[in-house]
Amino acid sequence: MHRLLLRQLKGSLGVAGEAELQPLCDKLLHLAAREDIAPDVAVALAGLPAFLRRVGEAYAQAERDQALRTRSLELSSEDLNRAYARQEQELVAREQSIASLRETANRLLGQMGLPALSPEDASLESLSQLMDTLVRERESSRIRLHQAHSSLEQQKFALDQHAIVSVTDVEGFIIEANDRFCEISGYSREELVGRNHRVVKSGIHPPAFYQEMWDTIVHGRVWQGEVCNRSKDGRLYWVSATVVPFFDDLGVPYQYIAIRTDITARKLAEARLDEQLHFSRQVLDTLPVPLYFKDTQGRYQGFNKAFADFFGIEPSLWIGRHVRDLLPPELAEQHVARDEEVFARGGRQSYEIELITPAGARYDTLYNKAALTRPDGSVRGLVGTIMDISERKRWEAEILRAKEAAENANRAKSDFLANMSHEIRTPMNGVIGMTELALDTELTEEQRDYLEAVQMSANALLSIIDDILDFSKIEAGRLDVELIPFDLEKVCADALRTVAVRADQKGLELLARRGPGVPRRLLGDPGRLRQILLNLLGNAIKFTERGEIEVAVELAEPGAAGQVLYFCVSDTGIGIAPEKQEHIFEAFAQEDSSTTRRFGGTGLGLTICSRLCELMGGRIWVDSVPGQGSAFHFTLQLPTDGAAAPEPERRLSGKPALLLVVANARQRCRLQGLLASWGATVVAAASGAEGLALLEQGQWDGVVADSRPVDGDAGDLLEHLARSPGRVPLLMLLSPSRMRQEIARCKALGVGHYLGKPALADELWRSLQALLEPAVAGVPATVAEAAGTPPAGLEVLLAEDHPVNQQLMRNMLERMGHRVTLARHGGEAVAAAARRRFDLVLMDMQMPEMGGEQATRLIRADEQARGLAPLRIYALSAAARREDRQRGLVAGMDGYLLKPLQQKDLQEVLAGLARPGQEEGGFDYGRMLEGADRDVLQIIGDVFPGLARLEMAAMEEALAAADWERLGRVAHSLRGAAANFGPSPLVQQATEVERLAPHQAVQPAHLAELRLALEALLQGLQQFDR
Repeated sequence: MHRLLLRQLKGSLGVAGEAELQPLCDKLLHLAAREDIAPDVAVALAGLPAFLRRVGEAYAQAERDQALRTRSLELSSEDLNRAYARQEQELVAREQSIASLRETANRLLGQMGLPALSPEDASLESLSQLMDTLVRERESSRIRLHQAHSSLEQQKFALDQHAIVSVTDVEGFIIEANDRFCEISGYSREELVGRNHRVVKSGIHPPAFYQEMWDTIVHGRVWQGEVCNRSKDGRLYWVSATVVPFFDDLGVPYQYIAIRTDITARKLAEARLDEQLHFSRQVLDTLPVPLYFKDTQGRYQGFNKAFADFFGIEPSLWIGRHVRDLLPPELAEQHVARDEEVFARGGRQSYEIELITPAGARYDTLYNKAALTRPDGSVRGLVGTIMDISERKRWEAEILRAKEAAENANRAKSDFLANMSHEIRTPMNGVIGMTELALDTELTEEQRDYLEAVQMSANALLSIIDDILDFSKIEAGRLDVELIPFDLEKVCADALRTVAVRADQKGLELLARRGPGVPRRLLGDPGRLRQILLNLLGNAIKFTERGEIEVAVELAEPGAAGQVLYFCVSDTGIGIAPEKQEHIFEAFAQEDSSTTRRFGGTGLGLTICSRLCELMGGRIWVDSVPGQGSAFHFTLQLPTDGAAAPEPERRLSGKPALLLVVANARQRCRLQGLLASWGATVVAAASGAEGLALLEQGQWDGVVADSRPVDGDAGDLLEHLARSPGRVPLLMLLSPSRMRQEIARCKALGVGHYLGKPALADELWRSLQALLEPAVAGVPATVAEAAGTPPAGLEVLLAEDHPVNQQLMRNMLERMGHRVTLARHGGEAVAAAARRRFDLVLMDMQMPEMGGEQATRLIRADEQARGLAPLRIYALSAAARREDRQRGLVAGMDGYLLKPLQQKDLQEVLAGLARPGQEEGGFDYGRMLEGADRDVLQIIGDVFPGLARLEMAAMEEALAAADWERLGRVAHSLRGAAANFGPSPLVQQATEVERLAPHQAVQPAHLAELRLALEALLQGLQQFDR
């Protein structure tokens, strides 16, 4: 390439040299070869490199010619002219090439919509620059075109993935079909292309449907709709279709593209939904209950036929209407307020209201409303139902009247039973009380037997009365239980002692067993538990002729902290037939009528037991084998008393060697285990002879012997011990039914320690301590003589209208050393209490003119008005119901004594009422003991001193350790034991300690006074001739 041309190209096109020029020429040739370039432009572009070469060659030739002219100055002018002519020709050719290039550039600019070059821009340099720009712009357009084509391909791919696409000509013959069309129709692409679109026609739609579609697209409009097609295998499918026409340059459709989506699942769901809606509509319309829907504005959105019929309205006219348009204003506003509550808070709502229809009909109705919510939980409206309860209201009124009548009848029955109980208990009070007084007098054995039979029969009658009262409470649903702290061991012991004589009279052995881990101090109703045990024990004794009866207590659920206890009362009696066992807990049920004739009973006891177990969170059941015996099991929820102190560990000092002589094998085994657990070394004998042999063979610290061993020779053992030089300490276990005779024999032989059977743990422990550790127990070697002056007795006001009860109560009180003032009705009692002060008022609840409740209220009002200290007032009543007792307490009474009155119950009340200020040394214990029960004195008189001193020491230890629960419990035990002798300063002091212990207010001075009172009583016992 000529250097001059290269310099020009560099100046105009920026081409630095021949090496850069060649790629530019190649690009021009490439551009000329493209199909989208106009032919004349392509020719110009293709000839441009050749043109540049010729221009370069022309420059080279011109240079050569110039050189030739320079070298050939001598040439002739003709030669110069020829050379000049050639040069002019070449210049003309160059100008022609430039003109051709300019013309090509202008055509390119025109195609691009740009203005043509002006003549001033027609230089080779400007043309070169323009061509470079055009080349660059052309390449950029090519790139954009490629990108647009790629984007269209991707969009088509995306469309094919989602939609069912086909292209047809104006006759409906398929030109193109994508994969999804092939897939849903079941045809291959080869089977579809060239065939008319009618190949997938389902025949479901009418001809007018297709006609409307073709009319739309033929006229160049887009058609949209849902079409049902049929696949190759005959399956119907639904598509949502959009058909778009393609137009030629004249605006005439020449192709149609159909884009569809598969809506078969939706159409099936809609069909099912339509079916369900139709079903729901039918259900709602067949419901006899009016039902409606409202939006949050309170407008009706729908309701069933029953609603329209109820109000007598046309359904189509009431959609969107308000309740204010339907009901009277005052009534409508009540419903609006209720609706607003549902809209505000959601949930459900029910209310009863009187409804007045547009026709004026009145109904008692029950409205039920519930909020309708959106998925986000917001309230969108409510649904409601209306129930006509007019008839139900009439029934309820009838039922209420019937219920009131039944309740009145039930109250009348309860009042009748309570009144009958009162009427029976009142004379029974005289029978039992007078019998008890008579038994304290000198009697022949025959007379004593008669009176004891009377006493037993009277107590049996009272038991029947109590069963009937409890059963009436069960029927009325008024049987209840308490939840108070109690001692399980004491409750079981009380129950066993109550039946001990009856069991012993039949030769039955009573056994008791408390399993490991069973707590003593519990929370529950001790009275009801005792009632269950007495009922089951009474039945066991009644139906058992020989053998033994056992009460066992265990943890029903180990690890449950004693919450559920399991009890079992088993016997060796006649048993119960299997077919009868499931019925025995029914009211009035016994095994058969012969059972009632032979053994008696109301048949209510087990029914009451079953109900009591249920009330205390348990149940009762029976296992029995006829001829072998029965086992009644029951469970109770009895929580442990968390405020109670832990049970102290019991250990006998020195590991004493004890000889145990007991006939019954199970009793012997139980006692042997119990004594061994206290640290004793125990050897057991089953008979008196065996016991005598063992006695001779070893050294013994003590002997515990049954007064009635199997061979009947306990007397030999007793006499042998009495004659022995060493006098081994002996504790005799006495038969409850022969207590007096056996005590007399023991005293005659100098045996001072005896215990009634069954030998329970607490009593046995105290007796063994007194037997083996007299120094610790506080039993003195000699007892100093003591004398006292008789104190004044208590002043008692007795308000009682029944003459027999007047005489009974007066005799009881006067024999105890108290003075009695009699009032025959409440008015006299009020007047007497206003005239003078009494230590105790015994107030009958039912008296003529004025009853005990009213009298107590008047006495309390008078005391308050005069600023007097309140009298101790105890109710006397034959009414056994708890509500009767509660009325007395509400009236201001301090306690309650139930008729028939037991002497020991009266003694317990009097025990805490010794006059303040009396000195222990001045109390006449001899006079008090004269009025005490001789049998009680015989049984506990010798063991009481040692046990009382042990309890006194225990109280002092508890006070030092601030163990207030133990202190109160031991004070209660001492008070109860001392009250058996009668009221005394000791009982008063023990009562005070028991009262103060829960408040942690007991001081050492209190126990010092208590010890003085104890020593005074012990001196009185020593002097008293039993």
